[in-house]
Amino acid sequence: MTNEEIEKTMQFILEQQAQFAASQQLISERQAQFAAGQQLISEQQAQFANDRQFILEQQAQLTAEQQQAAERVSRLETNMAEMARAQTQTSEAVTVMAREQTRTNEAIDGMRRSQTHLNEVVAVMLDTHRHTEEKLDAFIGVLERYISEGRNGKAGEQDDPGKRPGA
Repeated sequence: MTNEEIEKTMQFILEQQAQFAASQQLISERQAQFAAGQQLISEQQAQFANDRQFILEQQAQLTAEQQQAAERVSRLETNMAEMARAQTQTSEAVTVMAREQTRTNEAIDGMRRSQTHLNEVVAVMLDTHRHTEEKLDAFIGVLERYISEGRNGKAGEQDDPGKRPGA
């Protein structure tokens, strides 16, 4: 082998070594990129795990809240049914009260008519009482005159037993 051949061979080896070093550098850079990608994937997996845990917690909380809401709705439905029953009872009571009020009004109207009739009867009785008082006053006047004139039943009866006083 000649010097030229050795130099060519060395030149070839050096070029191959430079290419190998460049390839080695490229592999190292790609390994660093791959490691960075793996780190990013690990971080994303951790974030995904955190997000998944958060979602699971939220889902559990939502499930609990839905259960509470279902219980409240059930209580509300029970209360609504009780209120409907109470409203029905109230309506029935109002209907009964209305009927009784009608009866009371009719009774009051009857009492009003009776009172009007009683007032009329009292007015007639008052008029009759006045008339009776007038007649009684007149009778008392006649009787007082009769007594004062000395005809108290003694003098006139002795003369004529069949004769009535004032006749």
